[in-house]
Amino acid sequence: EFLKTTKQSFDLSVKAQYKKNTHRHSITNPLAVLYEFTSQNIKSFDKHFEKARNNALGFVTKSYNDAKIKFDKYKAEKSHDELPRTFQIPGYTVPVVNVEVSPFTVEMSAFGYGIPKAVSMPSFSILGSNIRVPSYTLILPSLELPVLQVPRNLKLSLPDFKELCTISHIFIPAMGNITFDFSFKSSVISLNTNAEVFNQSDIVAHLLSSSSSVIDVLQYKLEGTTRLTRKRGLKLATALSLSNKFVEGSHNSTVSLTKKNMEASVATTAKVQIPILRINFKQELNGNTKSKPTVSSSMEFKYDFNSSMLYSTAKGAVDHKLILESLTSYFSIESSTKGDVKGSVLSWDYSGTIASEANTYLNSKSTRSSVKLQGTSKIDDIWNLDVKENFAGEATLQRIYSLWEHSMKNHLKLEGLFFTNGEHTSKATLELSPWEMSAFVQVHASQPNSFLDIPDLGQEVALNANTKNQKIRWKNEVRVHSGSFQNHVELSNDQEKAHLDIAGSLEGHLRFLKNIILPVYGKSLWDFLKLDVTTSIGRRQHLRVSTAFVYTKNPNGYSFSIPVKVLADEFIIPGLKLNDLNSVLVMPTFHVPFTD
Repeated sequence: EFLKTTKQSFDLSVKAQYKKNTHRHSITNPLAVLYEFTSQNIKSFDKHFEKARNNALGFVTKSYNDAKIKFDKYKAEKSHDELPRTFQIPGYTVPVVNVEVSPFTVEMSAFGYGIPKAVSMPSFSILGSNIRVPSYTLILPSLELPVLQVPRNLKLSLPDFKELCTISHIFIPAMGNITFDFSFKSSVISLNTNAEVFNQSDIVAHLLSSSSSVIDVLQYKLEGTTRLTRKRGLKLATALSLSNKFVEGSHNSTVSLTKKNMEASVATTAKVQIPILRINFKQELNGNTKSKPTVSSSMEFKYDFNSSMLYSTAKGAVDHKLILESLTSYFSIESSTKGDVKGSVLSWDYSGTIASEANTYLNSKSTRSSVKLQGTSKIDDIWNLDVKENFAGEATLQRIYSLWEHSMKNHLKLEGLFFTNGEHTSKATLELSPWEMSAFVQVHASQPNSFLDIPDLGQEVALNANTKNQKIRWKNEVRVHSGSFQNHVELSNDQEKAHLDIAGSLEGHLRFLKNIILPVYGKSLWDFLKLDVTTSIGRRQHLRVSTAFVYTKNPNGYSFSIPVKVLADEFIIPGLKLNDLNSVLVMPTFHVPFTD
């Protein structure tokens, strides 16, 4: 209703006031050193100044006299050789204004054309009237350079410096109290703002701003205070708050600094409320150096989205934490994050979670790190996924170790099109140390689906090696439909023998032999082998094969000596030399058995 008339009015008021402070700040002024330096070297300055003064006066006097002699000579020659020149300017009439200008002359001096000697100004009259201005002649003086007289006993010297009193401090007035008021009133909104800064035992700043309006969105209140305390160190405290129909928030922070400790804390909260979205945010940060430097941070974020127009909802939260510790002997950091979401789109419900943890520890002798990840996702009965990851590592001066683990479960179902349900796990380790190494890799997967049924698939590899024993192992297992295949290979070596083991097995039904017909006999392969006597179609058959190879080493070996020179920082092994570089190696003829 405030827009029913085009005539609007408002009131505006602004007031600012500054109250001076009687206290002053003292700043040390090191001018005493400058005074002492000047008084000790003033005589030397006078000698250099007098010498520079005499050289400057001599140079100026000589230059001026040389210029005057050349100018007088040029003027005399021109006056003697050339006569004065006169320029005649014809008369003319200025159009539109009907002004008639009579002819006039300009007489130039004989020595040049740059400066006129006499100028005869023209007369002019306005046609059709009795207004007439007569002509007149303007004579300009000739240019001459005067004689420069420089006294012989010119005295020009530096003044005497005398230190009356020593100013050891500079005083600056302290900041006073400041007050500011602002007011605005209209038919739509009224604003009031007050800001104050007081400098007393503490420095305090305060801000208050508010509004009132017929529109709820334009109503707000903002209030803030900052205080600086200078007793027993420095302490800065700040508080700020905001309230509105849709937005609310607050901020509080404190920073304290003393000779032995430093401490800080920050807390912030915020809320947003609109018809389709609600958000809550909270953040905290703390740090101190009492026993050891420590910093901790936490953040929490929650949201709720609901829109009937989009036929969708979403609700979730995110939580994050961080801790940092440090000393001269070690460094540690820990971090964790958690998040979840749950909602719906059209008629489908969905949900998901994610979590992560990470930490690192470092000192002068070792370092350790680990990372964990976990996530889930689900959409009704169509999709389901669960993933886990884990990594850990450690390194010292004598050992390096790492571990990786992975697991996943999945489910996908499309009505009438596709179906699968699987599980995957993996693990790997690695360990290194001087003259020793071990590694292990294991993979297991199961992913049956509507197209191909592979219920189980596994692989495993292991390696161990040192200066005395070496061993490597490989294991494989595959299951398809009603059959399975397994094999195992292991190779080992030590100081006494080398060993190789190979084993394999095959398991399954032989009913497919009923479908293989021998054309000559007119029977199936099952009947031809008369397998009914020893087995049946419903029984599973097994086939296992294994073998082993062993090599026993001879302790009586051959030794070869190599001449090695051992120096302070290197080893020298002499190479082989040929006496005759052009010699030719001749191989005798020989006969290959069982051939021509």
